[in-house]
Amino acid sequence: MSLRLRWLRPPVLALLLVLLATPAFGADDAAVARELGLLLPQVAKDRALAPAGHAAAVGRFYELTGRRPAWRQDGAWSAEAKAALATLEAAHREGLDPGDYPGPAFRGLPVSGSAAEIARSDLLLSAGMLRYIGDVKAGRVVPSTLGPQYAVHPVRPDAPAVLAEGLKAQDFSAWLSRLPPDDPAYRRLRHALSVYRDLAAKGPWPRLPDGPTLRAGASGEDVAVLRRQLSLLGDLPAQDGAGPADFDAALDAAVRRFQRRHGLQVDGAVGVHTRAALAVTPQARARTIALNLERLRWFPHPAPDRYIVINAAGFGLTAIAHGKVAAEMPVIVGKPSWRTPLFEDEITGVTFMPTWTVPPNILRKEVLPKIKRNPDYLAQHNMKVYSGWGSDACEVDPLDVDWKSIGPGASGRRFVQQPGPSNALGRIRFTLHNEFGVFLHDTPAKELFGREVRAYSHGCVRVGDAAALAAFVFNGDPNWPPAAIEAAMNGGETREVDLRAPVPVEMTYLTAWVEEDGTVQFRADVYGRDPPLAGLLGQAP
Repeated sequence: MSLRLRWLRPPVLALLLVLLATPAFGADDAAVARELGLLLPQVAKDRALAPAGHAAAVGRFYELTGRRPAWRQDGAWSAEAKAALATLEAAHREGLDPGDYPGPAFRGLPVSGSAAEIARSDLLLSAGMLRYIGDVKAGRVVPSTLGPQYAVHPVRPDAPAVLAEGLKAQDFSAWLSRLPPDDPAYRRLRHALSVYRDLAAKGPWPRLPDGPTLRAGASGEDVAVLRRQLSLLGDLPAQDGAGPADFDAALDAAVRRFQRRHGLQVDGAVGVHTRAALAVTPQARARTIALNLERLRWFPHPAPDRYIVINAAGFGLTAIAHGKVAAEMPVIVGKPSWRTPLFEDEITGVTFMPTWTVPPNILRKEVLPKIKRNPDYLAQHNMKVYSGWGSDACEVDPLDVDWKSIGPGASGRRFVQQPGPSNALGRIRFTLHNEFGVFLHDTPAKELFGREVRAYSHGCVRVGDAAALAAFVFNGDPNWPPAAIEAAMNGGETREVDLRAPVPVEMTYLTAWVEEDGTVQFRADVYGRDPPLAGLLGQAP
C-alpha cells in the first residue's frame, strides 16, 4: 500500500455512510456555509483537505457554486451526496482505488457533527468527486510520466465545471453512471474485472504442479486439477459425464480455447508455457485487467466513427466503423530492443510500390555491417546509394566506395531500397506523422504472421492484410475499388495517393482485453510495461 494513501483507507467509508444517513443536529445550512467560507482558504495549505494538485480545482468548484455547501439540502445531506459517496466507494469497479478519494469523515468524527465538521465533510466529498471525475475520464496516470515512448495525451476534463453541471442533472445517479468512458471495449473489460474478482473470492486457486506434458488420452490427478482450472475459467463447459481425471476430447478443446485466448501455441498440449499461464491466479489476472482499464482511459471517448486500433502487446490490428469491427488482422511490431511506442495519429495517405530509405540507426547497426561483410549486399537487396540527404544528392556507384573504411555514419550517404517484391515495406506504405517516424506497411516476410509472438520489426508496424486495410482507409472511394488497389499493388511504379479524409489511429498496448463475443484475452507483457504502470497506480505486485 502506498504510504501517501494510508490515511484514506477504510473504515473511513463505513463512517461516511453513517454520517450521510444521520441528521446533522444543530448545524443549519447558514452556519455550515459560514464555516465553509473559513475553510476554503486553507485548502491550498492542508493536504488533508484535498489531494495534491487538486486544491485549485476545489476552490474553483466552490466559486461556481457560490461558495456554499454543495451537498446539503434543508439541513441534511442531499440524495446527490449519498449517490456521490456510493460512487466513490464503488471506484474499484472501474479498476480504481476508493482510497484515492477523500470522503467526508475521519475515524472518531461524531456522527451528529458540528457546523465546522459538516463543512469539512462537504469539502472532502467535493475533493473526492473532482479527482474521481478526472481519473475515470482520462486516467489516473499521465502517460508521459512513464517515459518518452508514451506520446498519448488524454484530454483532462474541467472537473469543477463538469461536477457543477452534473449537480443540476435531473437524475444525478444516472449522470454519475455516465462518467466512465463511453466505449464498448471499456465496458466489456470492466465486466471481466468483476468476473475475475468474483472468481478470486471463491477461494485458493487450484495449482497444477510441474510435470510432463499432458495431452489427450492422459489421466490422473494432474488432469483432474487441469479440468477444475478450466472449468472455473469457463473454458471447459459443464461436465459431460467424463471421468474427472480423464483427458478427453472436451478437455482437449478447452485447452485449445485457453491457449488461443492467452496467445499461446494452440496444440492442446499442456507443456511449460501453458502450465505457466494456468498458474496465474484470478487475483493477478484482475490486477492486469485494472491496468488495461487505465490504458483504455487514455484514448478519446467517445471514439471517432471510423478508426484503427493497433495493440502492440496483442500483435493485432482492428479497424472499427460505427462501433463495430470492420476488419481484423495480425501485425508485426517492434522487437523488445526497438519497441513500438504508444501514440495517437492519423493515416493521411497510401503509397503503392514504395521505396524504403534506410533510417540512420538501422544503417549504422545492421545494414552497414552487412555491406562490409558482403560486397554484393546492395545489389542483392536492390538498393541505391546517394551522396547525401538533400534533393541535390547524386547517386553513388557502390563499386567506387571502399566500404570497409567507411565509418558508422557512412559519411552522410543515403541508402534507398527500390520498389519490388523484396522491398522491406512490401507493396503498400500507410502514411503517419508521429514524432517517432513509425508507420504501417506491407511486408514480404509473410511467414512471420503465423507465429504467436510477433515482435520482429524496428518499431514500425507490418500489417497482415495490406489490401484489406487499404480498402478500409479508402472507405468506398469510387476511384479505389478492390480491383484498383490490387492493380496498384502489383504495378511497377511508385504511386502516392492522399485520402479524402484522414483515418485516426490508436497505437495501444493492452495485455488484457475482451472480444465482441465476450472472450477475455490475455497476452504476455512482451515489453515489460505492466510493472511500471502498476507502480504508479500503487498496485501491489
